[in-house]
Amino acid sequence: MMLEINYEGTKYSRLLSNSVTKNVTTALKETNDYSFIVSYDGIIEDDSYALLDKNACLFDVRLSNEDIVKGFNATGRNEFRRTYRTPGLDFQFGTQDFEKYYHFYTQCEHARNWFPVPAIELKSCLLFTASFEGEYISGMSCYTGEDVVRVSRIYSTKRINTNPAINGTIFGGAAKRLVIEICEYARNNGFKYVDLGGVDLSGNEKSGISEFKLSLGGKIVPVKIGRFMKPTFIQTQKDILVKGFDIT
Repeated sequence: MMLEINYEGTKYSRLLSNSVTKNVTTALKETNDYSFIVSYDGIIEDDSYALLDKNACLFDVRLSNEDIVKGFNATGRNEFRRTYRTPGLDFQFGTQDFEKYYHFYTQCEHARNWFPVPAIELKSCLLFTASFEGEYISGMSCYTGEDVVRVSRIYSTKRINTNPAINGTIFGGAAKRLVIEICEYARNNGFKYVDLGGVDLSGNEKSGISEFKLSLGGKIVPVKIGRFMKPTFIQTQKDILVKGFDIT
């Protein structure tokens, strides 16, 4: 299993794996203009891939939701539990109106000066969303591979919120609840782990997201990130950025 996208004739994929052999990468390079790999054993046997050492935040979903929540910091536990007592706050898996959802998602990304992924990629992901009084306020998109569900994007309307009824506690609780909703999905569908994505321990413009992940008590593990781009894709990537999208 992996995420495979065809964006206007450009083919790319995202693979999660515990073992990335040369046979795997050869097949990926034959069928993709760009391929992105997360290797949990830290090995990618292909010198044509640009490699980076990163950290990921993993939750073992063989544990109960209650045991996972025990790992949250005190504020996180309180915010999470309050989501069950907040009128108007709802959680959904998937969406019936993707056009509306994608508009919400792009607003969230633009609010923090990030490029959104193309609609075709987001539509191919698993979508977990919090709504308040019928309006989307927070979401996480995911894709799967082997025994892992990985969060690819975390987004919310917090920066552009104009509703005084939606305070920081509601946003905070919604984000924590979404993590548990994803863990529940993973457990029910035969996966062993949820990967909240990269954690930057050095601190940069994404440090707020890293702090959020670290506050949840997941296991920080080293991973190897591999990227392969065909020569023609380098210009294509620039053209896609000009259009306002990010597929890195």
